Amino acid sequence: MEELFIYAVLFQNGLAEREDYLKKMDDLFLKDETNDCLLELEFCSRDSKKSLSILMNYWLYTPMPLQGELFGRPLVTGLKNVYRQRKMDLDEFGKRAFGVWQMLPHQISMKEPFWTLSYADDCLSWGDRARARELYEGIFDFYN
Repeated sequence: MEELFIYAVLFQNGLAEREDYLKKMDDLFLKDETNDCLLELEFCSRDSKKSLSILMNYWLYTPMPLQGELFGRPLVTGLKNVYRQRKMDLDEFGKRAFGVWQMLPHQISMKEPFWTLSYADDCLSWGDRARARELYEGIFDFYN
């Protein structure tokens, strides 16, 4: 479920394709068709905001919290892939990465490397692109 949440957050912020999210959801559902959360997500798969809300509630009320590395490594990899493809400029990436941070559950968002997403784009407002890149690269190297 961690990976599905990652796809949903990245998709919601324009950093992943809808098809990637839907494929991951379908794959998980086919492996566990009795999972109520996945069933509900299948029914509302066309409404990305509702899907994300369901996933956020799942993590708020599930007895198992998000696992830092199980969650963090794939999220950082997803961000790194978008960053390295350079399909958007650094300012746009910064805004979207901040949007990802805003959607993270509190217990994850306040820890590194995710906390850095909350301020890495601040450097861009005073033109320090090198520092912003350094901060993002630090996030990408966190799990190495």
